[in-house]
Amino acid sequence: MHRVCYITNWSRYRSGEAKFEIEFVDPFMCSHIIYAYATVDEQKPEIIPIQKDDLEHYRELSLLKRANPNLKISIRLGGKVSQYTRYLKHSKMAAQLVRSIIWYMATHGFDGVDIALEFIDGDNPEDKVALTTLIEELAKQKRLMLRSMITLTAAPFVENLLKVYDIEKIGHLVDYINLMTFDFYGPWDEKTGVFAPLYHQHYQVEAESLRNVDGLVKLWLSLAIPRNKLIIGIPAYGRSFTLSSRQTSLHAPANGPGYPGRYTKTRGFLSYYEVCEKGQSQAWQRIWLDSEKAWYMTNGDQWITYEDVDSAALKAQYAKAEQLGGVFIWSIDNDEFSGFFCNTEPFPITRQVFSTLNLPVPATMATSLAIQQRIPSIIAPVTVAPTVRFINVQAQNAPVSSAVPNNLQQLLSALSALSATSTYASIPEPSAPPPVAHQTYNAEYICARHHAGRNGIYRDRTNCSIFYFCEGTDLASLRYHIFFCPAGLEFSMDACTCDWPTGRACQTTSETFCVSHSVRITTTTTTTTTTKPTTAQSNIPQSALIALNGLGQLLGVSGGSTPMFDCAGRRSGLYRDMYDCTKFYFCTTNNQAADGGLLRYDFVCPTNYAFSMTTCRCELGQSHTCHTLTKTDCLLL
Repeated sequence: MHRVCYITNWSRYRSGEAKFEIEFVDPFMCSHIIYAYATVDEQKPEIIPIQKDDLEHYRELSLLKRANPNLKISIRLGGKVSQYTRYLKHSKMAAQLVRSIIWYMATHGFDGVDIALEFIDGDNPEDKVALTTLIEELAKQKRLMLRSMITLTAAPFVENLLKVYDIEKIGHLVDYINLMTFDFYGPWDEKTGVFAPLYHQHYQVEAESLRNVDGLVKLWLSLAIPRNKLIIGIPAYGRSFTLSSRQTSLHAPANGPGYPGRYTKTRGFLSYYEVCEKGQSQAWQRIWLDSEKAWYMTNGDQWITYEDVDSAALKAQYAKAEQLGGVFIWSIDNDEFSGFFCNTEPFPITRQVFSTLNLPVPATMATSLAIQQRIPSIIAPVTVAPTVRFINVQAQNAPVSSAVPNNLQQLLSALSALSATSTYASIPEPSAPPPVAHQTYNAEYICARHHAGRNGIYRDRTNCSIFYFCEGTDLASLRYHIFFCPAGLEFSMDACTCDWPTGRACQTTSETFCVSHSVRITTTTTTTTTTKPTTAQSNIPQSALIALNGLGQLLGVSGGSTPMFDCAGRRSGLYRDMYDCTKFYFCTTNNQAADGGLLRYDFVCPTNYAFSMTTCRCELGQSHTCHTLTKTDCLLL
């Protein structure tokens, strides 16, 4: 799947730490980069740069390609469509314009061109013809542009879609269509709204029912566009409203755009780094909307709808389940690209989205896809709830297994990869979503040996990178948590954890229950004299220790305080080492220590892996982004 990154040419002119440079981009993070943008000269049919520094940016982009020859870079053509229409109405000037585009691409080393023209008047048929003509003429000249691409960035039109785009013609001519699956609602409306809901909502009626990611995708699919040509957009920003009353909920009355951001300086728009910086203040209340799969936050008369790593990952999961062509980020310079503002790793939304694309599709989501493909009218409004949903752990009454300490159970629940549940239940709106949830779907099959009373770790029957933590006192309470090994590793039945591949097939036996091995945990006590390690058996169940070890190599358990890291005064949870990004710690208040204090589990990541502050686990290829942190808590319980 394509991992497309947009970069804007105006982000370089932001002040201070918000100034974005091409050199910040990892050349292997994106499969495609689209640089926005160039436009057409007002006096003659020639393509020209927008900013004075654009030519320097082109040179810097070429350096990324030198580091990664597989990287594809396109130039985005923008501006009002009327600027192009006046040239494209005349065949001679249209030919000049197309030659100018080809020359521009060849001169500056671009692999493709992205057409993203702004339609002010959707009822002007000349503009529709002009866009079609431009794409047709470019397609004729592709023989002069070896291995070049033509893509179209399509605005989130619903009512006027066919008035703007001649889809029957251009669908065959372009390589990909980048759907702007965001800005469905915004401060131009009279009430607050989620700007990028994933699915149809009960309050969306008639044509408005398509103003969501799934609705727009289904609309384009119904017009015979192949799935693998559609690339959905994920915004790395937020839209802000100014409230006109004391109401602060969704659909509260609004009176125009919110205050401009400190760096972006545009009313109604905030980059993700501005949003997450605000979110660190207790003055802002963050609310998760489970139906929309989206966040908003409010403070006084300000209301912000925005994307973050949770909602963005769900959209990436959706794109993969729908077998689309990929995902694009608009734009990576609005992401938290430095880690400075919110004390995260660089590009948290972008990296979370692209890493999610590498995960397997949950079984129930794939089943849902097969059902949707059999529906005759896919553009009809959806009247049933989607099958893939977050489950609010706090809202459930299912008891936590008494065999696993509460804090450890919370950690396992929080680190499980969200899959799906086939049962829809009305859940009160929570203030924040659990990052993950347990499952009951097909639990008896997955936890194959549970009839023998064996809670613990089970290997997936077909996928070497997946394993499960099963628990429950009987079939009625049986549930499991899904874990994904870091990229490049697979689950080892010998070590009961993720390890480097051995070269032999992982399904060497029909047994999926990972046999427990006795493990002795070394407990160290720090005093003013020489520390003498003493060996003691932890009363945490063996299966839970194995699950912990799946996060990284468990080095040992100590009393919680050493010169390296001190759990004293901290909440239970995962913490990265302040200086060494290959080490992390789990602090727990389960009163396992003799004095009733904290226990600290010390972990180290495998070779070439580093602890990610986005996913709270070891990830491949993160070591080059390692930097000192002042805020090291990744997941608090």
